[in-house]
Amino acid sequence: MSELARRGETVLVCLPETDQASNLVRRGAYLAERLRARFVVFHVTRPSARPGTPRPLRLRQAQQAMDLARELGAEVVVREAPKVSDAIVAFAIEVNATQIILGASTRTWIRELLKGSTTRAVLDGAKDLDVHIVQQVARQ
Repeated sequence: MSELARRGETVLVCLPETDQASNLVRRGAYLAERLRARFVVFHVTRPSARPGTPRPLRLRQAQQAMDLARELGAEVVVREAPKVSDAIVAFAIEVNATQIILGASTRTWIRELLKGSTTRAVLDGAKDLDVHIVQQVARQ
């Protein structure tokens, strides 16, 4: 039995459609290598209220991060779901994730208070999992 199978570690990186996506992949790859863990990258797309509405820049950032993840040896999975946080928690359970890496919420505190955030919802739903929140890298 391999050490990976014995330890059972799985690092799950959840990709946003932001410029933070590639940074999260790099953090996940580093953690997976250190833990000698399975490395999985997960991206959730939401059904569009208006089909055909283009989001080229955001999708391109996510696609670039998925390409990087594949280069770094990750399994890459994309799914569509109406509620991103529910999809993340369900997928974490499905792949037996032990570590989840998310980007910090970019919402203002008042918007987060009123509408919540994906990050907060995953923290609430991911019982018995280590959740790593990565801050947005400051632009210069």
